[in-house]
Amino acid sequence: FFDMLFFYGAYGFTGRQIFDFFRSHFPLQSKKIIISGRNKEKLHNLKEKLKDEFPQLDVDILPAIPFELQSKEIDGVKLVVNTAGPFSDTGEFVLNFAIRNGSNYIDCTGEWNWTKKIIDNYDKVLKEKKLFASSGVAWETVSGELCVKELVDKLKEEGKISDVRKIHLVYLADFAMSRGTLKSSLKILKSGAIRWEYGKIKTVKPAERKFTFDLQGKAKFLALNLSTSDVINVPFSLGELSQNIEFEVFFATSQRRGQIFSYLIKTMRNLSSFRFFSKISSFILNLLPEPDENRLQNRASALAFAYDKNYNIISSSEIRATKPYYITAKILAFACSQFEKGDYKKLYGYVSPTSLFNFPKELLI
Repeated sequence: FFDMLFFYGAYGFTGRQIFDFFRSHFPLQSKKIIISGRNKEKLHNLKEKLKDEFPQLDVDILPAIPFELQSKEIDGVKLVVNTAGPFSDTGEFVLNFAIRNGSNYIDCTGEWNWTKKIIDNYDKVLKEKKLFASSGVAWETVSGELCVKELVDKLKEEGKISDVRKIHLVYLADFAMSRGTLKSSLKILKSGAIRWEYGKIKTVKPAERKFTFDLQGKAKFLALNLSTSDVINVPFSLGELSQNIEFEVFFATSQRRGQIFSYLIKTMRNLSSFRFFSKISSFILNLLPEPDENRLQNRASALAFAYDKNYNIISSSEIRATKPYYITAKILAFACSQFEKGDYKKLYGYVSPTSLFNFPKELLI
């Protein structure tokens, strides 16, 4: 019996969009939801809107800053959805709330340090309580995991899977971002970079590791290593194969702009270590408007490259996403829908998104 969904950061851009997808694609089965966040007035306004759009729902609000939330007790919450970034600031409090109330937890971050913290500090207690947590339920992680899995399937069909020693996942994207996403990006830069080596996580310098590639013979791109939660999620989704490979995440831009891109990343990385920069950047980002409809029409690609022991590319794969900014909300809504139906793998502890939910490629369009 499914009782209740709980949304933290419900009135933010992604939070609001989730309910649009509930209305248009994935009807809610739950009879009650609770929406939560810092701003009581915004929560009340959203509640009134949801009451009109979902008359079958009992909508309640719980205003709370993240620190306060972790001490709250609510009977019947089965899934907590966190869309309030930066998650390295809010995630622990929201996850503590979920565990305290016997609830599962998902969020949409790309912050690898937060994903690692869940695994290091919460995996054991989640398994003991038979709960799951999955971080990075978003367009990049899902498209990236699906792209690498598609590559692995291709390698198996071609009889080359035993030759694979390294996989690079590259994101080629140009799209508007919200204040929360930009803040999370700064957190990622401040945390540095990691790579996966045969079952272990290694620290590396961001934007120091690079390679060039051609895409469909149209242009040459430069890829720079910038770690996201995929550095952990993708190997987790690959099972035993992850113990035999190196894996790293890159972001690409045109080779012509590559040096500028590299310089900006290194400069932002250096500045992010200063407290004054963090405060000033946060103040500036809070003044930015949310992206409008005209800035959300972009496409994005996840590309995966497989290498042999001699570092030759032996195969590649690509998955394209349309309107990636909207797709994160669509993916979260789909995950909630699957959870309500019980259509997910009954796994406990920390679980990568595609190991938990069966996301179809069509979801990315």
